[in-house]
Amino acid sequence: MNEITFLVTRGAVGAGVPFGVAEDFSEAVKWMPRLGIDPLPIALSSLKLLDERLEFGFISLVEKGEGLEFTGRNGLSSVLVGSALADYTRLRMGTEGFITVKNVDNPLLVACFLAALRVGSRVIKWPGVRFNLRRDGTVTLDAVDLKTIVGAGPTNVVVLDSSLDCAKEWIGGITIDPVSMTRFGAKIIQDGVAVDRYAWDGLDSFFRRCLVPSSEQSRMSGAGAGLVDVD
Repeated sequence: MNEITFLVTRGAVGAGVPFGVAEDFSEAVKWMPRLGIDPLPIALSSLKLLDERLEFGFISLVEKGEGLEFTGRNGLSSVLVGSALADYTRLRMGTEGFITVKNVDNPLLVACFLAALRVGSRVIKWPGVRFNLRRDGTVTLDAVDLKTIVGAGPTNVVVLDSSLDCAKEWIGGITIDPVSMTRFGAKIIQDGVAVDRYAWDGLDSFFRRCLVPSSEQSRMSGAGAGLVDVD
């Protein structure tokens, strides 16, 4: 998991994400395997979108009736709005309303931000999925199928205090509950996290943007094993 944290944080910085937000992003990505899901393809696709569509990084917060909306110009990046939403939810959100995140690229990543950064008892919903986050950090995720969990975006996400959720018991589809998450966690401890090689290489290419390439001048100035690169 340390390798994932390092690569994802630096990969996000290479894609232009501020370092503090990149650290939050890595926490969300690192949390996702608790659901039995490889996080790296989602992490890579989210960074690629932000790298190619900078306008997805512009976030506005507006009042809409009894709730609030996070909106963007043509959509929202889960990398940036997930961190902003977690901060806002911890500091400001009570039981008086709800938040809608409009047209976000990956709703699961948004939910993982809220879970990893411990925002309290919340229900996160998007079409076909209900993500129930409890105050003790445990989660029950109900979904129509796996595709609606990992590949639903761009779509709207609704976040509300658990006390406001009036949903009936979920019937059918997929359920990932605390028992399942304990089993996935034990497998991570024993075997680590199996990740997609293509996604790993893609994140590594973003990470390499952070590096200063060596040159003849830098080598003459002392770059190399055991020495300090002062270029």
